[in-house]
Amino acid sequence: MAISWTDNSNNEAGFRIERSATSTGPWAAAGTTGPNVTSFDDGGRTSEQQVCYRVLALKKNGDASASNTDCSTPPAATSNLTATALDQQAVDVAWKDNSGVEDGYEVQRATAQAGPYVAVASLPANAVSYRNNGLTTNTTYWYRVRATKDGGFGDFSDVASATPFLAPPNAPSGTNTMPYYGVAIIVTWVDNATNEDGFRVERTVDGGATWIAFGPIGRDQTGLQDYSFQTAEQPVC
Repeated sequence: MAISWTDNSNNEAGFRIERSATSTGPWAAAGTTGPNVTSFDDGGRTSEQQVCYRVLALKKNGDASASNTDCSTPPAATSNLTATALDQQAVDVAWKDNSGVEDGYEVQRATAQAGPYVAVASLPANAVSYRNNGLTTNTTYWYRVRATKDGGFGDFSDVASATPFLAPPNAPSGTNTMPYYGVAIIVTWVDNATNEDGFRVERTVDGGATWIAFGPIGRDQTGLQDYSFQTAEQPVC
């Protein structure tokens, strides 16, 4: 838990931070600081359990009156984090919501497992997924999630990664074949893709039971002449 306060004194010897499970006590010391300090981190708190704090300025001749009391409840960390690439520019991030007290969730992203991580989304309470669009193809992205509460944060989830992939090219259409002077077969097709590396042409002479590939055929090519099959009166597809 992160506690902060305003230092209204110019002669304190330090501050004592006290905690309790309720706003009325009983109170126990959580720690002390030196003078002119205005924040304190109280680790090891149990998630989903309320904790209250107050601060007292320390002086040589006795403690000052306690500050106001403020309470909060650390939200439980998420679990079962997954990241799934949908296409060349999007990743779906999902997790299990283990908290009943969170104000929302923060999703962070990095391009290396060790970080640095930056926040990419702030989501409402009970959210269990986020779609991250506008990503770069073939770049691995790492994600982690934490709950938000009263302006602070719970513990991070584990990390998960995904790599947006290049979408497969559109299939060609309009395939047509014709004999070429008895010495070859001309094959033509319509190129419907803009991101292909090339084409693979397959041939069968047994009605589709087996297919033999030949090529490679270059990008944007829309036809070829097959001189490797020259058996007259033999159907070929």
